Amino acid sequence: MNFINTFKNKILLYGFLIRIHQPTGLLLLLWPTLWSLWLTKNSSFSNFSNTIVFILEVVITRSAGCVINDCIDYKFDYLVTRTKNRPLPTNKLKINEAYLIFILLLVMATFLVLVLDRNIIILSILALVLMIIYPFLKRYIYTPQLILGIAFSLPILIVYRNMHCNYDTICWLFFFTNWVWVLLYDSIYALIDKNDDVKLGIKSIVMLFNKLEIFIILQVIITLLLLIINLYIKKYILLISILLINIIFFYQYKLICTKKRNNYYKAFTVNNYIGLLVLVGLIV
Repeated sequence: MNFINTFKNKILLYGFLIRIHQPTGLLLLLWPTLWSLWLTKNSSFSNFSNTIVFILEVVITRSAGCVINDCIDYKFDYLVTRTKNRPLPTNKLKINEAYLIFILLLVMATFLVLVLDRNIIILSILALVLMIIYPFLKRYIYTPQLILGIAFSLPILIVYRNMHCNYDTICWLFFFTNWVWVLLYDSIYALIDKNDDVKLGIKSIVMLFNKLEIFIILQVIITLLLLIINLYIKKYILLISILLINIIFFYQYKLICTKKRNNYYKAFTVNNYIGLLVLVGLIV
């Protein structure tokens, strides 16, 4: 009985380690993958097996990113309000266990890459490298979100390469749209820890500019990029999506202006509606 309880507790701790209880980050990585899957298969998810494999790849990659982030930051996480109760800073899991989970996830991700297409190996390795160095960059440069934006936008290029599609104008427009979107939502996320990060010397775009106007600028850039995309693909339902997205942007900015941690988190989570609206605008 004690063994069963111990096993259950370990499984729960591993679940917390890979953030299974916080699906927002997973969905934010999934949306651009689904956008590009739709665009590269003649406006349909006709290759069902490929779609499932890509979704699994996103789940595993995001989980691996969470684990390696915790392994690198666990000596600091206990000093941050948001992260102090995670399995590693509370010593509920040992660091070696976390590294073992990370290696297991990498093996699973590698197997899925080989199932898809070996042509995407280089891009997948690049995504892995960026994922590993990102936690270190937060300690040395004020713009680590620039690197995270590339890492979170690479799935678009990976899908295009896997589907043997050319990197056309629409592909790059979506790549840069997602890149700016990552800058927006990760900067909002950085606001949650801002007071703790100042004490620890952790850097971010919000530390560099320290003005709320930066969020309006990023929102405007995203809107303009989406409008340019619509000029190419001529899906007028996407215009309705863009209108609704800007209503969300307004709500998001109002939340940020309250300067309350709970509202910062709400402003971060509503980004999933943006990703969904873009997908719906493409499909309908």
